[in-house]
Amino acid sequence: MSSIIGGYNYDVFISYRQKDNKYDGWVTEFVDNLKKELEATFKEEISVYFDINPHDGLLETHDVDESLKEKLKCLIFIPVISRTYCDSKSFAWEHEFKAFVEQARQDQFGLKIRLPVGNVASRVLPIRIHDLDEEDINLCESVLGSVLRGVEFIYNSAGVNRPLRSKEEKPFDNLNKTIYRDQINKVSNAIKEIVKGLRAGQDLPGKEKTESRMPWEETEKGKLITVKERPAGFNKQKVLSGIIPVAIILVLLGIYVYPKLFKGSGKTNVEKSVAIMPFKNLTGDIANDYIAEIQHNALYQELGKISQVKPLRVVGPTTTTVFEENRMSIAGFARKVYVDYLIEGFVLSLGEAQEIMIRVTQLFPEERVVFADNYVSEPKNILKLYFNIAGLIAQKIGFELLPQDTVKLARAQMVNPQSYEAYSRGMVEIEKGTEEGMNKGLEYLHEAVKVNPDDPYANAGLALGYLSIAHGGLDPGNALEKGEQYAFKAMKLDSSNAYVHTALAETYLYKSWKYPESEKHFKRALELNPNLDMAHYHYAWALCLWGRMDEAIAEHKLAQKCDPYNPQHTGWLGGLYNYAGRYEEAIQEALKSFEIREDYPLGYNVLINAYLGLGRNDEALETANKLLKLDPQALGALFRVYIAIGRREEASEILKEIESGGNQNAYLLVQMNAALGRIDEAFRWLNHEPHGLVLPWLAIEEGCKPLHSDPRWDEFLKRVNLLRR
Repeated sequence: MSSIIGGYNYDVFISYRQKDNKYDGWVTEFVDNLKKELEATFKEEISVYFDINPHDGLLETHDVDESLKEKLKCLIFIPVISRTYCDSKSFAWEHEFKAFVEQARQDQFGLKIRLPVGNVASRVLPIRIHDLDEEDINLCESVLGSVLRGVEFIYNSAGVNRPLRSKEEKPFDNLNKTIYRDQINKVSNAIKEIVKGLRAGQDLPGKEKTESRMPWEETEKGKLITVKERPAGFNKQKVLSGIIPVAIILVLLGIYVYPKLFKGSGKTNVEKSVAIMPFKNLTGDIANDYIAEIQHNALYQELGKISQVKPLRVVGPTTTTVFEENRMSIAGFARKVYVDYLIEGFVLSLGEAQEIMIRVTQLFPEERVVFADNYVSEPKNILKLYFNIAGLIAQKIGFELLPQDTVKLARAQMVNPQSYEAYSRGMVEIEKGTEEGMNKGLEYLHEAVKVNPDDPYANAGLALGYLSIAHGGLDPGNALEKGEQYAFKAMKLDSSNAYVHTALAETYLYKSWKYPESEKHFKRALELNPNLDMAHYHYAWALCLWGRMDEAIAEHKLAQKCDPYNPQHTGWLGGLYNYAGRYEEAIQEALKSFEIREDYPLGYNVLINAYLGLGRNDEALETANKLLKLDPQALGALFRVYIAIGRREEASEILKEIESGGNQNAYLLVQMNAALGRIDEAFRWLNHEPHGLVLPWLAIEEGCKPLHSDPRWDEFLKRVNLLRR
């Protein structure tokens, strides 16, 4: 029997493991039903190859029958993916699945074809009959070079993971809510769409050097635009002389006319939320995982810019990583984080140009793919590519991008590939928050600046990196100075970069205590990208310092909204409630932080302060002892409780222990000495250099109240540019 397209021997090849057909003949029944459905779907006869007695083991002495190679010359390959199929020792895997993928990549159509509706599909149509282990999924995807999707025939109930049968005794117990007959129909319809695409002869674009343009600039939206060389005789001056007047008119129309025409349209006034999942590396080499991280960060950065002009919330990377690591269901994730769309990215192949796939799935009211496409771009165009993809995604999820929006959005520029790669890898390490991550991150960032001293991203990254170090116990003593140095340089290089403004705002806040300048740059950073959770976080604590507590809490809630599964944002929101005297709310946030990260130390500190504020001293003592078991260095918490309940001698012993250990935490030692009445010693630490970046916040600490009546306190306030409250 031949194929409906010349040059092929079969239309469909069914590949499976004999083990999956032994028990109840599931595969045989599936093939029989599929053939009947195909007869009702196609006018022509569709040829299906199905070997009732396949090879099930592979030995080194086995030869692959030449006739099998001929049978693999088919249009569509259907592997029945089970818990046993993904086995490199099986005949089906090695000489059917892998062989077809390799063969299809070489033939006239290629492995991936474009469907009539514009989406890209693989000629491999997986049928999944079991939920798979992660390693099996990764193995399949490494061969396919794309995500494993297909049609599922899986029956799931409590403790059950088996193939879906045509006649189920308890169909309503199936958690997947799938019906066998409907799934057969889906397979048949998928085959029909692939055949249509093959008949149209539409190869997958993007094999040449390509670059996507903004969606509103494309004549055919969603397609890749091939970059062509400038034709001979090209006269730039003549072209510009014609373009410039037209461009001026269009800009004026965009600014003054279009807003009036579209005023009152409610379509884009409703906030939409998207979550960008960690990109998957499908190149088959885990050494390339960092490339997937670079691609993810670029999209997160560029999509965030859309929020300048549209109410778009882009969920932060800590939250999406938690979802990925805990394998939370998509529906569960959407409910917990209130996400409307899920964005997935896949690195398919590498080389001078990298091939990636982007898929956007709408989660409510029903789960459906609204956009999927493949892209190719040179590393130097990575930001331009994702700027364009961001615009396209915005349109696909329902935003109207008007001419005045294009005027406001700063166009992404080409980057130095080596510098940008080092910068991206550095920021990934810095965000880990560990000593090793900080050190390795700074190494990468310095390498980026060495490659390209005028890279604004690398300079801003170094500024933020050193400021992060200054927040912890890793500061060698000059982190604030270095942070300031790189922040000012970054600003000279690019004043349109939200990360640059964030770095400068933090420098003014923590280093030079120039608060009006700090607030100006925080506001500008959040205008350029309202999704920067850490900018909201630092701005909130600045507002707290300035006595604007209601604004501080509102700002901190925005940080929490941007990255809700970052325990820091929940724990420290509880800290703000303590400063505001709202102790019950502080307790609620502390308990929420434990749901995000078990036994989160910050959560215990917030609880202790809240219990003390409410006079629940026994609970405060119990919590402090629990924290001390988790972190033997957390003596400051126990000290606070001892002072509150009048056990001053024991508090004094804690101070001696801390001092004998060489602790240089001036913020802690000022308060401890003040609480014990050692006023001169408290002021000595208050003037200690190099000072920590949180020094001004001692002005709002309850533990410093014994110092307020001393004239030296006014000198301190003047030094940090604060007024007595």
